[in-house]
Amino acid sequence: MGFNIIFALFILAVAGIVIVVSLDYPYDAKLFPLMVSLGVSVLIVMIIVKETLARARQGKMSGGKDVGSKEVAYKFLSPFVWIVSLLLAIYLIGFQVGVPLFCFLYFKVHHQPWLLSISLTALIGAVIYGVFIICLEIPFYKGILFM
Repeated sequence: MGFNIIFALFILAVAGIVIVVSLDYPYDAKLFPLMVSLGVSVLIVMIIVKETLARARQGKMSGGKDVGSKEVAYKFLSPFVWIVSLLLAIYLIGFQVGVPLFCFLYFKVHHQPWLLSISLTALIGAVIYGVFIICLEIPFYKGILFM
């Protein structure tokens, strides 16, 4: 099994845990985790199916190229570090500030232009505020620094 499928299965397991845990929450509290986790689950299943079909067409289970251990470690650690940093940002400064800040840093680390980084970050912040806070009236975690 390839790295992409293993990582996708890990994310699917985390989304499944979030779904199961959030079912015990009151309606308002479980709405957001269920929406996000169900959406992530659908996308991850699509990725797994795509990867499986691509590997079946190739007739290889190795992914088509030999990868050194340093490259495998980087491919695993890079997304893991980004996910942990997102969770840490949400914990420290809250969802409404942490997610746009995380996105901006991700864009800049991956060498995106300033205008694109700022405009996409503003769009993400506006969607979070407009859809989830104004329209759905979902109260987000404020973060320990803003409590």
